[in-house]
Amino acid sequence: MYFIFLLLLIIFPRTIATSKQIEKDKTKEATQSQTESNEYKAIEDKIRKIVADYLQVEVDKIKVDTPITGDRVSTREVEIVEIMMKVEKEFSIDFSKEYGDKAVSDLAEKLTVKQLSKTVYDNSKKKKKKFDK
Repeated sequence: MYFIFLLLLIIFPRTIATSKQIEKDKTKEATQSQTESNEYKAIEDKIRKIVADYLQVEVDKIKVDTPITGDRVSTREVEIVEIMMKVEKEFSIDFSKEYGDKAVSDLAEKLTVKQLSKTVYDNSKKKKKKFDK
């Protein structure tokens, strides 16, 4: 009986400490996840504004999941390249690694704000990791 009591005294405090650490970790992860979500949304909003300004339409008209060209058949390949250059300049990144091997005509038909946002966000995370090292 005494042995069981000693065993409980040894195990129980560790369990409490472990539970507290798990709770701290969950809180930290939730905070980090929210911060990342906010960063991504800010990037997406900036890119939507760049596209809207360039195409001279309201930001509300730019949907994140539809091709940047949208219903505008008149959006030419050159315009897509210019939009990408504006995004590159705004975020100091280079799209050639992600989109360099794709034909501009394919990009013009399929490129979305969501894809650009993800590329910019992923690049910003890579830069942060390099900076943190």
